[in-house]
Amino acid sequence: MILEVEGLTKSFGGLMVTGHISFSIQEGERSAVIGPNGAGKTTLFNLVTGHLRPDEGKVYFQGEEITGLPPHRICRKGISRSFQRVNIFPMLSVFENVQVAVLVTQRKTRGIFFSAREMARKETQMILDSIGLGEQEKVISGTLSHGDQKRLDLGIALAGNPRLLLLDEPTSGMSPEESTQAMALIDRVTRERGITLLFIEHDIGAVFALAERIRVLHMGCIIAEGKPEEIRENDEVQRIYLGERK
Repeated sequence: MILEVEGLTKSFGGLMVTGHISFSIQEGERSAVIGPNGAGKTTLFNLVTGHLRPDEGKVYFQGEEITGLPPHRICRKGISRSFQRVNIFPMLSVFENVQVAVLVTQRKTRGIFFSAREMARKETQMILDSIGLGEQEKVISGTLSHGDQKRLDLGIALAGNPRLLLLDEPTSGMSPEESTQAMALIDRVTRERGITLLFIEHDIGAVFALAERIRVLHMGCIIAEGKPEEIRENDEVQRIYLGERK
């Protein structure tokens, strides 16, 4: 197993947001977490990636416990993530955004805005080409369309050379056509790089099209887990999230 979560629990002001969540992910698996707003999905991601410390429970990555480690140390071990809102430097170029992420991964950050203009150029260009932004490398990232900013966000995550990639609503704010294109891109680049994928997504069509395994959160607990066809036919999931059967 590449990721093992055991009994993760987190409360805020007496309100339990995640309650004793346990699951495991095999290397190469493409899995999704779905559930209503407030179900605890992003909190779960924050616990796994070190942005929050759990009240109880443990997280293991490739057999090593990483519970409570700071985000930068978890990232260096091989876990990258994106956030619901794009996490880019809007005043830097597309190229510079990814280059900075590559240099941070390589721990070559001293003077990156002055003496390092040509550092990691090959690695950066390869990532930009893979996400379809190679011809926009000089564009100021804040002027990109929302869909292209999401692509850039993915490129920044890929710059960490992750073994496990966590994406939080990668198609949020997109049109149906953009959403389809985004999921196809994610599918392709993660397969090409051999990256295990765990993503949160509200576009159920995208979830069923890409995920091999789905976990459904409700009120901080996993209420169902299985293959897409099993989740689609689950009565409790139908009632709580997908819409009650007639």
